[in-house]
Amino acid sequence: MYSEVVEIDDKNEFPLKDKEQIKVFLLYQHAKGNLIYFDEEPLSAYVALDTQYVIDAFKCIITSETFCKKEPAYRHLWKTLRQEAKLNMQLLETIWGTDAKNNFLEHKDVLLMVLQRHYIISEALSYDDKTEETKGLGWYVVPCFLRSYRANDALKEFVTGRQQTLLKFVMSFNISPVVQIVFYRVVAALIGKWEIASIKIPEQEKQVLLYENLGVFKLDRQHVGIIELYQGFIELRVQNLCNSGVNVAIVDLFRRFVVSNVKNEFRKHRHAAIKQRNPFEICFKCNDQSHGFDGSRQTVSMEELKETTVEPCPDGLSGHTICTRQALYEWYQDYQNIRLKTDYVLEEKYISKLSKTVAENWQVLGHELGLHDVQLEHIEMDNKSTVRMIFKMLQKWSAQKEDNATFNTLIQAMKSSIEKYVDWDEVRNIVEEIESKI
Repeated sequence: MYSEVVEIDDKNEFPLKDKEQIKVFLLYQHAKGNLIYFDEEPLSAYVALDTQYVIDAFKCIITSETFCKKEPAYRHLWKTLRQEAKLNMQLLETIWGTDAKNNFLEHKDVLLMVLQRHYIISEALSYDDKTEETKGLGWYVVPCFLRSYRANDALKEFVTGRQQTLLKFVMSFNISPVVQIVFYRVVAALIGKWEIASIKIPEQEKQVLLYENLGVFKLDRQHVGIIELYQGFIELRVQNLCNSGVNVAIVDLFRRFVVSNVKNEFRKHRHAAIKQRNPFEICFKCNDQSHGFDGSRQTVSMEELKETTVEPCPDGLSGHTICTRQALYEWYQDYQNIRLKTDYVLEEKYISKLSKTVAENWQVLGHELGLHDVQLEHIEMDNKSTVRMIFKMLQKWSAQKEDNATFNTLIQAMKSSIEKYVDWDEVRNIVEEIESKI
């Protein structure tokens, strides 16, 4: 415990006394590998003086195959860990419980936090992209059990010849050291939402399509979503198992879930550089079959695609082009179609959420909603942040219009006045949340 370190310091001949100096000392020793200490809640309350203890706790898990084979009750859990990198809590507690010497179970919660902080395991989470809330599912992904897919015939057989999205959706990051961590956490969230796809090859065991840097997930009976970490990019594509055209609503849902998760993970990260609105740039790769499994080597930006109706393959290959309107529509549904099936008078909860979807030119939206310049000037003077100004503006509009302050009325005003300054993905998430409620 950190408190015990403070007590030890008090007994020294020349104590540091100052808590900040003690933290600096601990962080220095952590960097040297002499102990483990993280200056962040809730881990800052603990200090691991014996680093080997943490190593042994993890080594105990990955070397437990012999024990699991002897115990029939745990064979299926070990098989799941080996094939899917899924560490079930029952298996973890059993393995740690057999080691009476180290008594890992007594320190289970702290050990799990330390292993996660070192990115050795990632907790599987149920993530609600509408409320941005996460809930643990009681098991963990262990990336070291995942194998490379590069030489895997099962994966190639699964994807070859089936119709996919025309483009691969690509997130390009400036902060490359963090991307691997974010990728594993997003994969854990995907496992919590959708089943991992698998393939049965004759005379072989069923193969689960989850790998070191790639995962395939069953989005519905006909579609799978593929997420891949490749050369610092996180790439998405959707495939139709029935070899007909992909359903754009399914593609849009997959993209929004992953993007929302990625943003959420970057928000939780402590690096100041990640506080920007978007931690990545959006670009695309050509997914024509002539490129094989990986798609085109070069990318094309969203802005470049929007400027043309037909775009040459970014690799410059002859024989195929990109119909930009059709390709973009696969990933981004037309925001003009966003509306509720029934009119819904906005509650303050949704006014607050919608206020965060507007980036700029909120005064133009205010005029569209019927507010006067004087009202907007007072709102601007009385509030410091832009989000707060937008919230107060929508609140005033709602109070004036009462029963006519409906969701559809507001969305129509946003389309008419500030459509390019609106996060339509988040608006669509709010639509789905309201529809599930009513």
